[in-house]
Amino acid sequence: MRAREKISGGGGGHIEGMSSDEEVTETEASAYRLQRETIESDARIVFEDVNEEFSQVECVLGKFARWKKFEPDQYRDAYVSLCLSKILGPFVRFNILFWNPLTQPLKSLEEERWFQSLLLYGLDGSETEESLVQDPDVMLLPKVIEKVILTKLENVVKAAYDPLSNSQTVCLVSSITKLVQDYPTLDCDCKILNSLLDTIVEKCRNAVADDVFIPIYMNDVESGRTSLFFQRQFASAVKLLGNIVRWHGLLSDEIVIQIAIDSLLNRYLILGLRTFADPLVAAEKCKMVSSVLPRSWLNPNSGITQLDMFIRQVRQITDKLKNSV
Repeated sequence: MRAREKISGGGGGHIEGMSSDEEVTETEASAYRLQRETIESDARIVFEDVNEEFSQVECVLGKFARWKKFEPDQYRDAYVSLCLSKILGPFVRFNILFWNPLTQPLKSLEEERWFQSLLLYGLDGSETEESLVQDPDVMLLPKVIEKVILTKLENVVKAAYDPLSNSQTVCLVSSITKLVQDYPTLDCDCKILNSLLDTIVEKCRNAVADDVFIPIYMNDVESGRTSLFFQRQFASAVKLLGNIVRWHGLLSDEIVIQIAIDSLLNRYLILGLRTFADPLVAAEKCKMVSSVLPRSWLNPNSGITQLDMFIRQVRQITDKLKNSV
């Protein structure tokens, strides 16, 4: 907020309710820091009595890599490829203990030593494309991503994701999109991915039901303290609309349209637009709404009939503007 005021000379260009700087109170931030310090203290003793060669992902993988290289028949007969991801699970979970997918993108994990060790496991200079295809360990990293990373994502989303947060939504969408693009095994048949997306849908539905409140008054609300509260609530709802729409492409169009358009835009925001007596102010609010919608949705040939109510409202406001000139 201070940076905004410095840039704009008082923050005149900022719309109350659209920022993310008030999403976490100082009390919540202080409690989070205290809990993190406690966990960090406890984490230091987890591998305190473990030999170093058995306490890190790269060390454990090194032992299996030597087994695979020098005794391949025994390695295959022991079905190591089937259980290696489970063996490494606790080590990976320990390494991502302080990774917060709501604030840190997936790229931050890819730079870690344990991730690189999983990525390059079993590779040597003699590897060919054909040998890689036949190597069952080529699926080691995708299995760990699915069983460990996706599971953590789901738990964090279920416990802490706030769809009203711009920063959390952008980070989550970026990470999940990258996972889906980089790992072909994470498709529509992946149960953990489907469970994660179902959790996100439930969070978005609950946010619309519990966090949206736009007071509707019979009189003009464009002045006074009533106006400030109304403006903030309207802007907050627009921010939520934009965050829900960000999931377009990961969630099905039917679900996104049902939550964003049917439940939020048509039920709350359009009623708010009808409250403005000044068509110029109403037009500015329409611009806010349209700016967060996908360009493809606003195409006349998009076939999204759920937007008809918004389009009619825009036309009515446009007619009022023409008559007032």
